[in-house]
Amino acid sequence: MGVRRVLFTPVPETRTDRPSSFGSSMSAPILVDELFQRLARRIADGTYPPGARLRDQALAEEFAISRTPVREAMQRLRGIGMIEIYPSRHTVVADVTAESIAATRDFAALSAGCIVRLAVPKLGAAERDRAAALAGEVAAEIAGDGDWLSAQADMLRYLCDQVRSPLFRLLLGDAWYLVIRDLSRDLLSPERQMQRENTATALAQLIRDGDVDRAERAARDVFCLDGG
Repeated sequence: MGVRRVLFTPVPETRTDRPSSFGSSMSAPILVDELFQRLARRIADGTYPPGARLRDQALAEEFAISRTPVREAMQRLRGIGMIEIYPSRHTVVADVTAESIAATRDFAALSAGCIVRLAVPKLGAAERDRAAALAGEVAAEIAGDGDWLSAQADMLRYLCDQVRSPLFRLLLGDAWYLVIRDLSRDLLSPERQMQRENTATALAQLIRDGDVDRAERAARDVFCLDGG
């Protein structure tokens, strides 16, 4: 199973009307945010593989902007562990190790479980059905060896939207690019892949039934499967 194209965009913390292209009319914070997302996608989908050097001057020229927003976006990437910056030397895409994958898996599992635990009791029947359908799409992506992580983010985003809490949104912010980068490389045996699919399928029904305790457990187990 190879690394797939990343379609995920984090839940915005303050606004959703970000411009889709760069230009001098953009304010600095929005420009940095958009640049960060583009660079994070490239790292997450393998366009920039581990060890690749990133040069702020080259990126500034590519996007026709100054080096200042590039450096600010780089600091955000560094903050979530996607790149390593060596002052006065170079910037490289961080390596993906077994330890980093394990840590990211734990973060994703705890985040998903928390969101499900807090959101499901507040959903009406129609909202539970919609969330269950999205969980079913996760299972379908797993079965088809597809982009299940983006499908999972869609489900969690929907739950966040129903609760309308900014704290939920933080769990689907910058760090989720790291989740996609690391867990896209977390290869499983066919048996473990089937277990993940079955867990996602079970999660869909548990959400529909409003079974909060078991849904929370299943949301975690989609990432951290029992026994490994």
